[in-house]
Amino acid sequence: MKKTFIAVLLAVTAVSAISCEATKKGDAPRAGTTAAEGQWLAFDQALAKAKAERKFVVVDFYTDWCKWCKVLDQKTYADPSVRAITDKQFVLAKVNPEKEGSYQYLDRTMTNADLAREFKVQGFPTTVYLDQDGAFCGSFAGFVPPEPYVRILNFIVSGEYRQQSLDSFISGL
Repeated sequence: MKKTFIAVLLAVTAVSAISCEATKKGDAPRAGTTAAEGQWLAFDQALAKAKAERKFVVVDFYTDWCKWCKVLDQKTYADPSVRAITDKQFVLAKVNPEKEGSYQYLDRTMTNADLAREFKVQGFPTTVYLDQDGAFCGSFAGFVPPEPYVRILNFIVSGEYRQQSLDSFISGL
């Protein structure tokens, strides 16, 4: 029994390691590239564009090895119903806290890792919403399919986040 347990544990560990390594090699959309999901910008570029165009900002905190970050890109951000709203009402930014980069935010120079701490990112993917002036509207961690994601975008655009927290709204979905 003990040998069987150890064999199963080793097999699970090996499969997990292979799975994680395969995900690390995949390419996540990078800031500044055009992908099916839309035009992703660096954090500072997104803030400037949002201010100039009076749009909200979606900040996608991701890592290269994160499987659910890739699923969010492929399934949710690429969905036509999501794109219809983000193209009109939002500027999109991607931040990888494991990579180099620094920006001016809240009158301070912040690295990608500093931004993740500022927005209390504890896992990936984490999506943060900012208003036209860069003020925090809400955030959530994890993958969300397109249909509820559209509801979240509409919640932000409507300004309801001023009366109800995004966490509270999401718990009711």
